[in-house]
Amino acid sequence: MARRALLVVGLLLAEFLLLSFAFDVQPATAKVSGLSVLGWLGPWALCCGAGTVWRIPTADWRGLQGGHARPTWPWFVHGVAYFALAAAAAFFVREPSVSLALGLMVLGAGVGATAIGAAFPLAGVLSLLRRRWHRVLAGILIGSLAFGAGWGASYLWDELADLTLLMSALLLELLVDGIAINPDTRLLGLEHFRVIIAPVCSGIEGLGLTAVLVSFYIFHFRRELGPRGWWALPLALLASYTANIVRIVALILIGEYVSPTVAIGGFHSKAGWVLFIAVALGTVAILRRRAMKQEIRAPAPNPVTPYLAPLMIVVGASMLTGLFVFAFPRAYPLTALLGAAAIWTWAPRTALFESAPRWLVPSLAGVLAYVLWIVTLPVADQEAVGRGLEVFKAWPLWAQAGWIFFRFVGGVGVAPVVEELAFRGFLLRRLRGADFEKEAPPPPWSAAAILSSLAFGFAHSTPVAGTLAGLVYAWVYARRGSLGDAVVAHAVSNLIIAVQVVVLGDWWLWL
Repeated sequence: MARRALLVVGLLLAEFLLLSFAFDVQPATAKVSGLSVLGWLGPWALCCGAGTVWRIPTADWRGLQGGHARPTWPWFVHGVAYFALAAAAAFFVREPSVSLALGLMVLGAGVGATAIGAAFPLAGVLSLLRRRWHRVLAGILIGSLAFGAGWGASYLWDELADLTLLMSALLLELLVDGIAINPDTRLLGLEHFRVIIAPVCSGIEGLGLTAVLVSFYIFHFRRELGPRGWWALPLALLASYTANIVRIVALILIGEYVSPTVAIGGFHSKAGWVLFIAVALGTVAILRRRAMKQEIRAPAPNPVTPYLAPLMIVVGASMLTGLFVFAFPRAYPLTALLGAAAIWTWAPRTALFESAPRWLVPSLAGVLAYVLWIVTLPVADQEAVGRGLEVFKAWPLWAQAGWIFFRFVGGVGVAPVVEELAFRGFLLRRLRGADFEKEAPPPPWSAAAILSSLAFGFAHSTPVAGTLAGLVYAWVYARRGSLGDAVVAHAVSNLIIAVQVVVLGDWWLWL
């Protein structure tokens, strides 16, 4: 991002904090019904600004900055707008009213607009908004989702608050002596200033906000960052939680040694949102720099990985979760979610989307594969199936419905894509030549089709049924050279199985 844009962001954050320290509008909003929204506008605007900042390409910021010096008088206008906002806040705190609240909103928007207008040419800003309006709207949507995630996560704070209390007490004890702590009420402080670790102090709001902002960025730039980019998410969450510990300790120190009014009036809540957004934007900046370096220096990606990685992740997840399941695959939703994430990460780099799939012939082929699968399946162990159903039926109704939903999504949506990428997209063509991406799919009677179908059958522990179904999918793939057709046929087969399980109660097909 251009230095001038960073200057504007830093200035607005500093002014927001200064105003928050001077005037706490929360007590005033309690006197007038419906004005409590003022306490959320600042953090929401910060989230939307953070979402918008990284959605606009760096080249646009540099082009907007230009090479000419800006006049100084727009900064004077910005200063007047800021002092007007401060005066309105002072009046609002003393005599809160709806009209003053509306004035605060208008003046707040004016302060941001005048800062942008002072740093950048107005014509350039308007042109950028016209050209990138969809990115601005996306940034506002992402920021709103991040804000909502932070707010909604506070309902899950209970266990995290105990950990926050412990970590804050340890850090505070390293800095000063004579701390006061009460685990029952989650009270922490010093001799003259103490706080209670409430939902807004637990750190879970920041975790929700950081998770949404960083996840959206990693997903949007998944091609540039690669699958390793997702490792930044847990690191960002750890940084966000650590920043909250530091904030609580700083709050206590400010309240004890500087001013309780400053600690409670502004630092208590506003500094938290600024810290969390700074962590999210800092993570994005590091990832962006890393992606730019990789774009210049990184070697060509391995073409095999996008085809095999989703299957490896699903198989690995199934093996790990299977270690803790004895009667019923209760952890299947985790496998389905990991498989879906792998598809989103790697499928765009495969031949899956090279052509739109057809529906009629692949669907009929899927019905044929289902018939061949059913008539050749070995007899299931009904005693083992019964034990699994006993465990499943002991669950509450919402848990049963949730598991069935994820099992349906995994069987019909995830498994066909994962398996077709590996067995038809890679293995079938790799058996024809080392440069498999240039190989056309062979007919189903070829050695490559038979061998890859055998591998497909043994991967399901049902050699006959799997091989016959694999040959059908190989024929569908060879018919037009469309991997999407094979996925459709596979999905139709699994869809019929899912309907048979849910409607007819043939659970042995899933267990």
